[in-house]
Amino acid sequence: ATNCRPGLPTSPEAAVAGGTRQQFQRGAIYFKAGMGAHVLSGSVLEFYLKKGGPKGRLGFPTRDVETLKNGATRATFEHGKITCTASGACRAN
Repeated sequence: ATNCRPGLPTSPEAAVAGGTRQQFQRGAIYFKAGMGAHVLSGSVLEFYLKKGGPKGRLGFPTRDVETLKNGATRATFEHGKITCTASGACRAN
């Protein structure tokens, strides 16, 4: 379903804060029952991990990372969003 976007797996699936995570060459897939699987990558993934990942205040992703018209990237989570500029500066709200 992800069209090989994250590349090949680089780790086995592992339990994290109420769901699972599997690392890939170009990102990670997070899965939580009732929310499905979502791909995080790039600056969004790095910022998410700095903010505590699924244990942090944002919780699990609810949508994959998307690229906006201006080149910024964004993903939504149980309790907010992360938006990163094309240059990689990120903020959570």
